[in-house]
Amino acid sequence: MILKMSEICKIHFIGVGGAGMGTLAQMYLEAGYLVQGSDQTDLNNNVSVLKKLGIKVFVGHKKENIVDADIAVITSAIKDNNPELQAAKKKNIPILHRSEALAKLVNPAYLISIAGAHGKTTTAALLAHTLQELGVDCSYSFGANIIGDNRSVTGGYIGKDNIAVIEADESDGSFLNFDSDIAIILNIEPDHLDHYKTPQAFLAAFGEFAKKAKNLVLFCGDDKKTFEFLMNLDKKKLISYGAEKYNDFSLDNFSAFNDLGLDNFSTDSLSPLGKLENLPLSGNLPLLGEHNKLNSLAVFLAVKNIFNEKAVLNKKPVLNNNSEKIDNSVKIDNSEKIDDAQIIQAIKTFPGVSRRFEFKGSVKSVRLFDDYAHLPSEIEATILATRPLLRNNGKIKVLFQSHLFSRTKNFAASFAKALELSDAVIVTDVYPAREPIDPNVTPETILQHITRNMDFWSIPDRHKAAKKLGQIAQSDDILLTLGAGDLNILDKEILGAINV
Repeated sequence: MILKMSEICKIHFIGVGGAGMGTLAQMYLEAGYLVQGSDQTDLNNNVSVLKKLGIKVFVGHKKENIVDADIAVITSAIKDNNPELQAAKKKNIPILHRSEALAKLVNPAYLISIAGAHGKTTTAALLAHTLQELGVDCSYSFGANIIGDNRSVTGGYIGKDNIAVIEADESDGSFLNFDSDIAIILNIEPDHLDHYKTPQAFLAAFGEFAKKAKNLVLFCGDDKKTFEFLMNLDKKKLISYGAEKYNDFSLDNFSAFNDLGLDNFSTDSLSPLGKLENLPLSGNLPLLGEHNKLNSLAVFLAVKNIFNEKAVLNKKPVLNNNSEKIDNSVKIDNSEKIDDAQIIQAIKTFPGVSRRFEFKGSVKSVRLFDDYAHLPSEIEATILATRPLLRNNGKIKVLFQSHLFSRTKNFAASFAKALELSDAVIVTDVYPAREPIDPNVTPETILQHITRNMDFWSIPDRHKAAKKLGQIAQSDDILLTLGAGDLNILDKEILGAINV
């Protein structure tokens, strides 16, 4: 276990229904803490799941909810005027940001942190799954659940081995709270400028994240600016990978997709680097798109490194007010060497995660998928990866819900350019998340930048937009709901409106 409890401590999560908070609540429950929380509504699916785990969830934020808590956990979305936060301050209850609370659990472990503007959840889940398949009972934390994984219903799990895999959130700079042994940087695409203000500050934060890694930094070097920036750091612990051949490890051979999104993945060669061997990869991977082939390569290299190190990973014992002194050494049994074929086989068994090109259903020849893509590059990658799956004269028709008013305003033209890769698009109202409503940012903020001759609609009401998506479907079409909001719960409305 990463953390054992000698004294039970009650932890209160303010806004426990949030994806990251629900994950962390389950982890603390499994670590032996008494866990409770509050949320604005009990209609949130995460709230229902947490209640089934035995976690008490208060509906609404009231100062009385936190009266007997020992620690309060918040996110950046919790404002200073929140009554529970104010009560915690008045009672001198320690307050931890979500990332700080997660760091207290995972920093004592041998920690692999995955960062990047996009792809973190899938890559972290794939790495955790691969290690589990290879006999390593790692802990993990990421923003979705692995499909069919009974260990976790929230994306959080405490394992028996002292290795942890986490999705490191860069949105508010809190990923710098983690003491990574291996850091994986998937991409550095400017985002969250409401926090960072400038792309330069965003880039600098990733530089600090890389510097903190103790053993190894794996990064996708296909973006030249990213490559040059990171290569100015300590080269001894840097390994680049990517499709471009100048990377230390290159992935340069992709083949056709099949109907289920499985496509052949192979590399003719991997450039040798130090202790990592130059060995070929081949096999079918259950991930869609070239970007996921790169993510799979990152996972392969991370696993190779862990086992080549023989994973005798000794760290100082943890001692704090709420834990007993524990032995944090990790020993992975390498009596039978883990070879490349075993790693690839483990990767191949990955069933995927929720909301990442998740199949939601079909009506005759029309198929509906939901994807969390909420940045222009993610939308582009998802649409391009979907195109080879079309049958006959089918079209790709998209319902998009932008996430955050600030992001919509900053990247409106880029969103339009990405959406133009589809054959028809509907844009609905922005999902505000942590931001106040901005009436000046609407679906037209994006659609006014459409230059291609194509069908597009502005439908602010998401229920009406969902119905419209189903109504415009024709035989062999693929329908996509895209965004980090709540379109994923509208699948029945969409499927019910299809008439082909």
